[in-house]
Amino acid sequence: TDLLVRPLDLSFISENYSTCPGDSVLVDATLHGIKYLWSDGDTAPKKWLQSPGDYSLNVRSLCEDKQVNISVKNDLVKINIIEDTLYINLGDHISLNSEFSNNSDQVSFIWESVGNTDVYCSTCPNTEADPLNDGYYILTMTNEERCSVSDVVFVRVKKDRSVFNPNIISVNGDQTNDVFFLSGNALAAEGIYLRIFDRWGNKVFESVGFQLNQPSFGWDGTFLGSPATAGVYTWVAGLKYIDGFEQMLTGDITVIK
Repeated sequence: TDLLVRPLDLSFISENYSTCPGDSVLVDATLHGIKYLWSDGDTAPKKWLQSPGDYSLNVRSLCEDKQVNISVKNDLVKINIIEDTLYINLGDHISLNSEFSNNSDQVSFIWESVGNTDVYCSTCPNTEADPLNDGYYILTMTNEERCSVSDVVFVRVKKDRSVFNPNIISVNGDQTNDVFFLSGNALAAEGIYLRIFDRWGNKVFESVGFQLNQPSFGWDGTFLGSPATAGVYTWVAGLKYIDGFEQMLTGDITVIK
């Protein structure tokens, strides 16, 4: 009886794999009547290769003993937003910059915002934004082999709503402390109205749509073209911030000669 023994054919096992970051490779070397020994001591015919590197598989039949060398390579796809955390004041403008690596220039980008305003350019590696709240910006890069990697930056927005005002003005024309106006973060807020009343409740001044830190929008202590009577006046103002918050302020102002 003639007996034909076929050579052990392992050509169906790939020896080179290219993976995306975080991916694993399943190698299935299953054959009937074969014993297996991986370089880490595993004896299973199927194995997940979970990280880049070089692996060896010894396959033994009753007649032959063969070794397969398997290489798993990572495409070296990397993305990094240069800043991990940004601390800004409400109204500040920020730049978001990244650095990346890939085997080729065939990559695409997409920015996403979580709990914040959108970026100026959502498909650029570097972009800008005007954050209004604490939140995240996520940058994802995808290469020609559809490998995707992401990085994130957290932006913390300080919302200082402090507003300052003089409590005394003079109407003597010396150009010193003779205008009542409000000061604060002009990048974050704008004035809705500023109204001033005398002790009897008569309105002596009103400014609508005024700007903070600008004396030209304030009260110079006059009424109907003449210096107002010395004394205590009350004021009320409304401010609206770029994050939608509205603030109402009240106080007293003393006019002296």
